Amino acid sequence: MIIRVRSVVTMDGPPIENGAVAVSGNRIIDVGKFPEISARHSGHTLVDLGEQALLPGLMNAHCHLDYTCLRGQISPRKSFADWIRAINAEKARLSAQDYLASITQGFAEAK
Repeated sequence: MIIRVRSVVTMDGPPIENGAVAVSGNRIIDVGKFPEISARHSGHTLVDLGEQALLPGLMNAHCHLDYTCLRGQISPRKSFADWIRAINAEKARLSAQDYLASITQGFAEAK
């Protein structure tokens, strides 16, 4: 599969405008300008994401392990502020042991 975007940001050089990422299975196999990638990997399915930026291989390590136990406990809210109030209300019900169990579960899932 070839994923085409306006800009590919690889973190080891300037953004690649009119960029593309070639993927095989669950692995990135090539990154570069779209014309070059499409020529090297002709026959692959094309997914054009349009005016998007793509950060291939970026792993977002930001997490709240202590919130693991709250998964599925808070229904969607109308606003971000309402969502934060709902989280704070649920957190107020947690004991120290609940937090420890939640963090332990979050670490296990991350591993």
